[in-house]
Amino acid sequence: MEHNEALELLFKEKYIKGRKLVEIQLLTSVGDLLKVYRTLYEELRELGIKPLTLMTRLRDDEALVTVFLDVTNYAGDEKSLRMCLEAKSHIRYCKISKFSEVGIDEMHFPYTICGERALILPSVVFTSMERRLVSIFESGAVPIIFEEGKAAGSAMFGMLSSYTGMEAKELVNILSRVLSAMGFGKVEIVELDLERGRGLIRIRDSHEAIALSGVLEGPCCHFTRGFITGMLSEATDKEVKVEEILCLGKGDPYCEFRIKFT
Repeated sequence: MEHNEALELLFKEKYIKGRKLVEIQLLTSVGDLLKVYRTLYEELRELGIKPLTLMTRLRDDEALVTVFLDVTNYAGDEKSLRMCLEAKSHIRYCKISKFSEVGIDEMHFPYTICGERALILPSVVFTSMERRLVSIFESGAVPIIFEEGKAAGSAMFGMLSSYTGMEAKELVNILSRVLSAMGFGKVEIVELDLERGRGLIRIRDSHEAIALSGVLEGPCCHFTRGFITGMLSEATDKEVKVEEILCLGKGDPYCEFRIKFT
């Protein structure tokens, strides 16, 4: 089995009818982290509880541990599980959700990106808005989607600049990482020469191309094209033209965007 395939199988969570899940959050000291892990992975297993995912955040000498547990085979309820955990001297605080078939992260609201509140949407929800625009305006939806993307890209660059204090050229250098982390796809900057005023960005597995394939004729990543335009325009204070010359949605192996600065 390939490494990437093994990772996908490991981290792709599936809904299982009848399974009971719970999310818990524990506060402990950094020095007691190993004791907490031992409680979660050894002691709770003896009660029929299986850990599924775990995240640890550190601040000074404190550690905040968030974990999803499979409690299908646990004989107790939320109250008894909380009492079990609070009885441990190495756990300072315990917060627990209700047992449920669906694992929903309720402990980290509100989500933030660069200090700004974030809204998390599945790709299918996001692209359904684009599909709706196309169904109403047909080809007239293209400039609307592009301008939405351009405004979003400009706002994103401004937020990153304000949060990091990095110079524009430094932020441009991490553009591929930003776009990939946001879920646009697997982004590669093939070329980005600000002095010569040209660039080429390649995106594999574009969420927009996959969702809108067959909905529009020709290249269909208009929000992505607008987003790149907005970010680079804001970064360079120049007019930027971005053209999608290859698109997964029309049968190409990946999406490719040619960039010109004027």
